[in-house]
Amino acid sequence: MGEKTYNIRLDHRSRLYVYVRTVKGRVKEFVAKLLCEFEEVENEVLRYDSGHGTPHVDFLNADGEVIEKRWLDYLSNDQALTTAVDDIKEKHQFYHE
Repeated sequence: MGEKTYNIRLDHRSRLYVYVRTVKGRVKEFVAKLLCEFEEVENEVLRYDSGHGTPHVDFLNADGEVIEKRWLDYLSNDQALTTAVDDIKEKHQFYHE
């Protein structure tokens, strides 16, 4: 079993945070979230994770409340993590706005 946490700076006001736990090379748990700075305060804007037993993405408002949840039950955790990282890297500016 392995655990890894890392951050990727996307621009001067956004970063990607990733946590992943693997067993025998397969993703068992993960979190990938977009953190954006608004008026010098960092907020979670978007979160992909494997909670609730199924990969999904949560869209959050300025208060950190989930305003939309999309289930990704057609993806494995490995696929969902790859999708999450790619999506956040490609669309972080859009999500920030």
